[in-house]
Order: sequence, then C-alpha cells, then structure tokens
Amino acid sequence: MPTQSQLQDLLDEQVSKSTVPGFVAAIWWDGDTFEAASGTANLNSGAPMTADTAFLLGSISKVVVTSMLMRFVERGAVRLDDRVIDRLPELRLGDEATLENLRVRNLVNHSSGIDAADFMPDLGRGADAISRYVDLLAGTGQLYPIGDHISYCNPAFIIAGRLLEVLTGDDFDTLLKREIFTPLEMQRSCTSGDEAILHRTAIGHIVDPETNVPRPTRRFMLPYSMAPAGSTIITTTADLLRFARVHLDGGTAPNGEQLLASESVAAMATETIREEAMGGFGVGLGWLLPSSGSPQVLMHTGGSYGGISSLIVVPERRFACAAFGNSTTGAAIHLQLHDFALRDLLGFPPSETLAPATIEVDAAPYAGTFHKQHNRLSIAAGENGSLTATLALEYDEGHRQRFREYTGRDGFPPFPIYPITPTFFVPGAPPTEPIPLSRIPTAGLSFLDPDKNGRFTYVSSGLRISRRID
Repeated sequence: MPTQSQLQDLLDEQVSKSTVPGFVAAIWWDGDTFEAASGTANLNSGAPMTADTAFLLGSISKVVVTSMLMRFVERGAVRLDDRVIDRLPELRLGDEATLENLRVRNLVNHSSGIDAADFMPDLGRGADAISRYVDLLAGTGQLYPIGDHISYCNPAFIIAGRLLEVLTGDDFDTLLKREIFTPLEMQRSCTSGDEAILHRTAIGHIVDPETNVPRPTRRFMLPYSMAPAGSTIITTTADLLRFARVHLDGGTAPNGEQLLASESVAAMATETIREEAMGGFGVGLGWLLPSSGSPQVLMHTGGSYGGISSLIVVPERRFACAAFGNSTTGAAIHLQLHDFALRDLLGFPPSETLAPATIEVDAAPYAGTFHKQHNRLSIAAGENGSLTATLALEYDEGHRQRFREYTGRDGFPPFPIYPITPTFFVPGAPPTEPIPLSRIPTAGLSFLDPDKNGRFTYVSSGLRISRRID
C-alpha cells in the first residue's frame, strides 16, 4: 500500500520543477484513502493548494452525465438505442442522415461525427442556455458517417443534457444535484462560482509560451451553455472519489445506496468503439479506455481555463486516483502521477511502446488540406524527413478570445511532424523516448482511411478528426 509521504513527495518534486503553481491528488484503494497537495491554489491571493481545495472538473463531467443518463435508462424513461430525434424533436442538424439515424448511445461515446467539437458560444447563465446551444447546431456539418470513428464531441453530450432536461422538465443543475450530488453526499460539489467562493477553490493559470511564466486566468468558467460537456461542475478530490467508488463497487455508493445497477456500470466500462490506428484506443459509454491491457483501466481527463483534471479507475483492483493541476502545463504531472499509480503502486507492466525512431514516407498520401469546424490544417512536404503542418484558426471574435484564454496563444506557427509509423506522426521534433501506445491519441497526428489512391481521408489530432477537403 502507498504511504502518504510517497504521494506528497511525488507532488512536491513535480510542482517544484514545473510551471504548475499547485496540484492536488487523492487515491482510494480498497478502503484506504491517501491525499496530498502542493503549491499554490491561486497566484492572485497566494492561497495554498490543500487537499480540500475545490476545482473545475472539466470533461470528467462527461462520465458524471453518462452515469446520470444511465439512471433514466434503468427507469425505462429512455433507451440507448432510441433515435435522438424521437426523444428530442427540437433537434436540428446540418446533415439529415445524421439527424435521422443518431442514437442516444452515439451521444456518449464520441461516435456521432458531428462537426462542432469545440463549439462554445457564450449564451449566458439563463435556464435556456443549453436549449439555445442545441438550437445553434442546426447548421453543423458531419465529419464522417455515424459510428465510423472516434472524434471527441462536446456538443453530443450537450444534446444528451438537453434530452434529459426535456425528459424530466427540470434544468440541468437541478438534475445534477438530485441524481448525483445528493445521493452520493458530494457536499462540496456545485455548479456555480457563487457557491464555490464560499470555500477554498483553485483558479487556473496560463503559462506564457515566450516567458514560460504562469499568470492567473482572467476567466474562471467556460460558457454555461456547455454544462453537460463539462464547463460547470466544481468539486474536490474527495467528492470525485465518492463518485468513482460507484464504478468500483458495482453501482453502490459509499453510503450503501444503489446509485446504478451493476449492469449499467458494466455497460459504461464495455468498449463500444475502437480505433486500431490510434494504438487500440477505445471508448465505452462516457469512459475513455486506453490500451492498457489487463486489468482494465477506465479514465477521463478534464480541461478548464488554465486547469487540467484527471480520474483513473481500476475496478478489478478497487483503485481510483483523482487529481487537478492549475496550469496549462499540468498534463506532465498527471502523466507522472498515473505512472506512479499504475506501475509503482499497482504493479502494472510497462505499456507497449513505439520505438523513438522515424521512418521515411512519401508526402503524397498525406499532403492536402483537412478541415473541421474552426480549424483548417494543411499538410505539405517538409525537411529532413518531416512533413510541415500549418493550422489556421477560423474563429469569430468570441471563440478567439476563449481560445486565447484557454491556451495562452493566438494561434500556432507552422510546425514539422515526423513519421513514426505510416499513420502516426509526432510534432515538433523526432522523439528521443519510446512512445506508449496509450498516449498515441493525444501525442501526435494519426492519419486514417486511405482512399483508392492511397490518400488519407482523415487526420486525428487531440482526439479530434478533421476531414480532407482537397
């Protein structure tokens, strides 16, 4: 079993040599809990990061929303194979085939193909914000036929949230509190900065790409209209572990209440779609399933303005690890924490890896322009065995401001990408260390579906697919 000092030492070491002001993590392992925190929660105030500091959950909320959806599936109020249009007649999409064939399960496994992955209009905090967001999807395009690929899709979860609002007649916040927070006794969890400010709460920090110095974000929360995708839940590691234990104990909450049937928990953890070209990465319902072998690992991460959260769950070992770092550069500490948890504590063998060596490729199958909403990616022949990627952002001013505050950048200069396999390229420079297969979906660019002439139809970066347009 781990000791408190092991976890604390890890966080202290990682924070001290990083540009992450503060980090908090907690582990629940077969009845024992270990908590640690290091650094500063808010550079504006100097408040320290503590084990009970709250934070924005980000996209881990997608697992929470799917769990809530499954409660209504169990009650017979909706089925995973129902057509969404039959349950949400107000829905309009730009692609009629998608509108007619989209199923509820496609909303929670990133298989919908709806081309609006990072559409985030600010529609205020009114009770109709989620409904208005869904109305704005009427003009969206389609990246690929439903179910053909995995492409991270925030709007699909927002549609799921709206479906639950229509099904119950309650607003999304009310549903979260009644269906999740209250039965799980998540007493520090909320969806409002007005509530969060009553307790210690971390803010995010943006690391300047030129000076490498973190500064506090100027915004706290992404638009409320994105609540079902992960913009509003504020929680603590203790509360998040209470939720995780439902998925360790067959649906039973820590207080003994049966929040979900064991069949629902199993369904969420069962792979529904898989991308072999991305290292065997899969998705269940809500959960992301990295190619980690056995025992199975369930995971999700979350982003907010200047913050990154993570949750990993290993049901067979009754183990969960929840964490948050308040900087755009916090991902590296999450990876170190996960290696510590899975390798050092649970004894998992090292992940399968790709050798850190480049190969020679002909640029022709990759060259061209790939597009998704707000992004145009051009690929051309490069130098020294690389290709050159040029990313043009096509944002309106509101989205541009949110992108700048989320990333600390206004855009990206052209960058080289180096082929490691015929379908996987890494950006920046040739790798010097082996690349774990589990990191392929987010570590580079994956080219998918060559046509009859060998030219790739899609490219995936950051789990978001872009489609060739020339």
